Amino acid sequence: MERNHEQKVQEVASEIKRQGVTSKTREEWKAYFKNRDFLDDEVDIGFVVANAKIHTGPLEPKLTLGLLSILALVLFIVWIAIMFQFSIDEDAFQIGILPFFIPATYWGYVHQQRTKFFLRVLQFDFDAEEIKHANQLIPKWENLGSQLVRKRNKVRLSPFFKLKYDGRETYFGTYSYVVSSGKHEQTIHKSIYVQQMKKAFPDVHCLQDSSVFGFFKGQDIELESPRFNKRFVVRAGHPKEAFLVLNPRLMDAILRRDPNKFVNSFETVDDLLVIETDFHPIEPGGRLTGPILTFKEYKKAKKDIITSLDLITDFNDILHREIVDKGDQRSIAKEK
Repeated sequence: MERNHEQKVQEVASEIKRQGVTSKTREEWKAYFKNRDFLDDEVDIGFVVANAKIHTGPLEPKLTLGLLSILALVLFIVWIAIMFQFSIDEDAFQIGILPFFIPATYWGYVHQQRTKFFLRVLQFDFDAEEIKHANQLIPKWENLGSQLVRKRNKVRLSPFFKLKYDGRETYFGTYSYVVSSGKHEQTIHKSIYVQQMKKAFPDVHCLQDSSVFGFFKGQDIELESPRFNKRFVVRAGHPKEAFLVLNPRLMDAILRRDPNKFVNSFETVDDLLVIETDFHPIEPGGRLTGPILTFKEYKKAKKDIITSLDLITDFNDILHREIVDKGDQRSIAKEK
């Protein structure tokens, strides 16, 4: 019977634990398992699983949560009995609810541990200074004229983390905003990548959702690519700024890298490049047990991350080659 990806991941983790996680590097483990027809992705996840240290107690999390819930229920019943026995004031009923905070707190703790593990699988950095720097960029992005934030209602930003993948780095987080339609409201979740560029460029905003620009002054800017114009609404302080940043090579790279329209919007704001994409969460959902990240979820997350990092690389390479390195006289790129 052919093994599926999840089974092979567990085999990798078991073998690494058996031999000792420090006996080989991740690359050496990949070479070791490649001879046994394992995929690099299966080895990557298995390696992290083998190294994982999630302290959730001596029992399985689901069993622990069940026992704590039963304990909370017993304490609640005992308190109600005491109230009736001694004719205690009804306001004291709320005290009986307090034991239910025990399983709730445990659930939060387990979820936090699993989220850290989930992010570690996807190669996020937990260095405190890096996280501090990442979250300093966000107010700067908001205050410098971001149209993504300013034209959306009730925006909520998550903490940001540094992502290190295949020798490339960027900052990643998620945010949500509310869309109102008459009496109904819908919360939309998005993921964003924030990259600090080497130079500051003109503010240029490109969104697939033209309704976001409802009150933004100025006309839509028609660029040299009909395909690009059809997909994005482009705004800038002056048309020449949009033509400067969105040159033909960069527009072609964006359309070529992302044929499935995974990228929703992007903008250059001072020295920041912000790319908004379809939502891919940075936490493992509601699973208490079982895999932190399934092979299918890993492949999807990896594809999304690589698409975004490829676009960031294109932005850096093309903007600096076309604008900065050539010393274009039209350039209005500024030194940081």
